[in-house]
Amino acid sequence: MIRKILLLMFCSCVHTASIASENLTDVIHSFSAPEIIGVKDVPRVNLVIDVTKPRELHVTLQEFGTWRTVKSMTMRVNESGNYHFDFEVEELTSGRYRWNAYLSPRGKKWQDRLTEPHRDSMQVIAKDHYTPPKNLAKHDRVKSVNWPKTIVDDKEHILTVKYDVTTARDLEIRLLDSTDWQEFGNVKVTVEESGQIQLPFNSMLSNFPAGKYAWVVDLKEQDSDNSILAKRLGYHFEIASGNLKVAGEANLNN
Repeated sequence: MIRKILLLMFCSCVHTASIASENLTDVIHSFSAPEIIGVKDVPRVNLVIDVTKPRELHVTLQEFGTWRTVKSMTMRVNESGNYHFDFEVEELTSGRYRWNAYLSPRGKKWQDRLTEPHRDSMQVIAKDHYTPPKNLAKHDRVKSVNWPKTIVDDKEHILTVKYDVTTARDLEIRLLDSTDWQEFGNVKVTVEESGQIQLPFNSMLSNFPAGKYAWVVDLKEQDSDNSILAKRLGYHFEIASGNLKVAGEANLNN
């Protein structure tokens, strides 16, 4: 039962929170879309918006240079938050394009805009689909583990693991008692390229007894228990009700 606690804690913490606005201002905080796509790809638009009342969001895609409008979309925004949608274009040709996004009162358009337009560029290549190159390294390694050295409350803490991979690998993260190496739980995910993973955990003080622990991180061949690292990377920490002296990073081979 206790081995399942770690996974249950992780699953219960992952969520997307809506933005609660405290600003009495209509504003587009951010706008993003793919930098490069193929002619048959459908770009996905992401925005973070604050509104004081229901507004209209206008998003336009233009040919770069001629500024001919390829397509425009208008949607009602009733409340502040994160918005994302697919911007489908029937006949998209290769070339450069520009995005425009702005807010207006209901039933109004460009002349009555409430915000200056957010602009971004996009390149369409002469292929059906664009696959971005993977970020692969020359050597497989776990670069670092970032986590508090002492846990003294039930607040959410973020475990950050940075890694390099030469091809797709299984990244395994285990929580161990560092006095007898008893395992309390593990998480295994497949990583396609070099990067980092962030896992939120809360209620550590309530779910685990006080003591000395270690996160142990390993890289393995996909769907295999064979480690590809000479030494696993570990991070020692303590769970306690007060400040205790703890160790930092260490290479573990247990």
